[in-house]
This record gives sequence, C-alpha cells and structure tokens, in this order.
Amino acid sequence: PDDNVFVAEKNTGRDSEGDAPTLKLYPGAELQFRGNRFLAIGESSGDRGKLIADGAIFTAQDTTKQWQGIDLNDGTVDGMTLSNAIIEYADKPIDIHSGVLSTIKNNTIRHSSYGIYSNHNHMDTRIIGNTFIDLSDYPLSFHLGYIDSTFQGNTFSNIKDGKAYVFTQSNRLGEVGRVYDWLDAGL
Repeated sequence: PDDNVFVAEKNTGRDSEGDAPTLKLYPGAELQFRGNRFLAIGESSGDRGKLIADGAIFTAQDTTKQWQGIDLNDGTVDGMTLSNAIIEYADKPIDIHSGVLSTIKNNTIRHSSYGIYSNHNHMDTRIIGNTFIDLSDYPLSFHLGYIDSTFQGNTFSNIKDGKAYVFTQSNRLGEVGRVYDWLDAGL
C-alpha cells in the first residue's frame, strides 16, 4: 500500500465483536509498505477491527526505508492471531496499544529496530515460538507488571549492541494477590 491501512469500523453502536471487519491473510500473501506507513488494527475502543494472518509477509517496498509496522490499537478485538508470518524492515514490527487477547506465534521478525513493543497489554497477549533476528533494539519491550505467562520458547540472534532480549519499561509488580508466572521465554 502507498498509504496507511486501517482495519476498523466506525462505531455504529453494534456490540458484537463478530461485526468487526477482519483482515484475513493466507499463506504467501505479501503486504509491502512505503517508509513511515503502518497497518492499524482497530483505532479506538469503539472503532474495532481484527487481524488473522497465517504465513503472510509484511515488508517494506524499499528495504532501505523502514515502514512503521503493525499497530494493535484499542479497537483490536479478541482472537487476533498472527502466526507463521515474516515481518521485516519495520521500526516496531508489532506495536501493542491494547489489552486484547491475542496470540503472536511462530513468526520471524527480522531486519528491524524493535521486535514486539507493548505500550499496554493487560497480560493477555501470548508471544510463543517466535524468532527474532538482526534487530538494532530490544526484541521484546513490555511493562514489567504486564508480563504473566506472556513469553514462551522464543529464539534470538544477532541483536545489536548487546541489548537485553526483554526490556522492561517499569519496575513494579503491583497487583494485590496476583501470582505472576514467568515461563521459559527461550532466552
């Protein structure tokens, strides 16, 4: 696409998540973005959208100019899945802005700045079996209190400047009575 792509309905008063528009990408589908462009799923809590992608490729039209990545916004509905995809040449290949229940599994994220960057995820996102290659910044950047059974079996190689594999944006586990489960992230 030559411009940003939004998968989001305008709030029509419907409450069913089944009404949200869904971008479904099948194995081999390839989306190429110009520099500074992004794919936005949902826009706000009332403007909902969904991504289901298995085996797709998300890349830059010109690999010398990074695209922005996939934004999972507040309007992203539960059940979003991104699996077996290649996401490359992006600033933040996956940027999470919502508490959606989503699965990011068995993807290759490469030749980018970050890997998966979370501004907010309410511990509902699962990041399982992904491969992070040739990143100039942190492969995983999350608020410490939102990490609970979040990462499992990921692999990392060629991360620049000795960056930590998981960067924590805060230092507090603070929900009263909660047990935070930290699984083998594959580090």
